[in-house]
Amino acid sequence: MSRSTGIRNEPSETDGTGSFIKKAGGGLSWLHEWSSRFSHSVNVAYSLDRYTGLGTNRRDQVYETGMGISYQMYEQLRLGLNYGYSYRRSNVANASFHANHFGFDFAGSM
Repeated sequence: MSRSTGIRNEPSETDGTGSFIKKAGGGLSWLHEWSSRFSHSVNVAYSLDRYTGLGTNRRDQVYETGMGISYQMYEQLRLGLNYGYSYRRSNVANASFHANHFGFDFAGSM
């Protein structure tokens, strides 16, 4: 079982609004290996994005959460399923959104 936490404060590329984005936030993640073949993970994160430059006063609050399971079928083959949810609340019209993400992982090695 492993846990990790993180805090970040970093610049980021803009999506066309402002010169750049100042991101500040943090997150928690947890990975549990039930056996040598089966594991699951859970994560949650938050960030406050401040758009700077070009006279913008945009502020976004971004919430993200996710979970996944992984199965090591063979030594060279790993399968996984994951789900994530993102929510952005913005002070700019039409910039807020909700999104569900579903994924299937297939990893092989030789």
